[in-house]
Amino acid sequence: MLAIGGNTAQEQRSEGYLALIRNFTRYSWLLMYLFGASPAVSGGFLDKHTLALEKIADDTYAMPWATSLRMSDLGYQNKEAQAELQLCYNDLDTLLLRMRHAAITSWPDYEHIGTHRDGEWIQLNNHILQIENEYYSNIRPKRTALDGERPASALEKRGVEYVEVRCMDIDPYSPIGISSETCRFLDAFLLFCATEPSAFFPDNGFCQDSKCNFSKVVTEGRKPGLRLRNPQKEEIELRTWALDILTRMQAQTQLYDEFYGHNLHAAALAAQVEKVENPDLTPSARLLSDLKSSGLSFNEFTLQQSQKSMIQLKTYPLSKEQETRYSQAATESISAQAAIEAADTMSFDEFLKDFESIL
Repeated sequence: MLAIGGNTAQEQRSEGYLALIRNFTRYSWLLMYLFGASPAVSGGFLDKHTLALEKIADDTYAMPWATSLRMSDLGYQNKEAQAELQLCYNDLDTLLLRMRHAAITSWPDYEHIGTHRDGEWIQLNNHILQIENEYYSNIRPKRTALDGERPASALEKRGVEYVEVRCMDIDPYSPIGISSETCRFLDAFLLFCATEPSAFFPDNGFCQDSKCNFSKVVTEGRKPGLRLRNPQKEEIELRTWALDILTRMQAQTQLYDEFYGHNLHAAALAAQVEKVENPDLTPSARLLSDLKSSGLSFNEFTLQQSQKSMIQLKTYPLSKEQETRYSQAATESISAQAAIEAADTMSFDEFLKDFESIL
């Protein structure tokens, strides 16, 4: 494990989370292989793309070995304004410095749009980041902000409190979007990232190999013999590297299972080993197969899955006690919202001016 050298508990916690993030960046391609569930897209996403897509149904395009086109250039990216923005996860000070720079630096296209149209706000400002939380990243360090406090200020004052994993696709085969098995695996994976040695990234915090590995896997992760580049700068087959990581994760799953008194984390790990051994078991392969056999377009198939989930959730039995608890929570939440809105006397323009001034 990397030695954490902060002087205070807050500094040590922040350094530990940044070490976790560095390892997550190195290994998150594995999550895309195991859980990516967007191998196809609607034609509406295809403006100015450069990927080699094939039409498989009406208004539906796919890549044969893709795992998560949502995480490719077609989806969850800002290819222009944030292309040169590379936050450094070697230390918190540098990360915040770069984040603040992006939050005060104008971007020509956003300047052209302007902040108002017909007297109404259409964007907060014309900066690369209108607010720090706009940074597109697979994982982010987070700290709960106080009322009126900027995210960067909260991190600077009180350090990293938790991490936010953002690269996971919604599981189309789970009515709530993620299975308990996946959650257990993610717990073990994050603990693995936290306890593995985590060297600093070279080149001022830039991690080109990790970025390339991730990009390869989201577009062709199930391609037989696909090779990636490991931290030792060696070319290695995805299957070999994936099995090595999963084998090393046994210690983390064992810790969880010993604590909870079951073997469900070990079972979750075993299920992922099966996916590595047989790519047809991955969500992306299943979804692509089901989509093709259904004869439906991407939008039609997605709607059908959503309707199935809705029916399943509506018919899920709730005890009287659960119904009462949820109803009470909803009533309290609505009342709290009304109280907050009633106490808010500041105009949006005034709020934004104050908010911008505290960066």
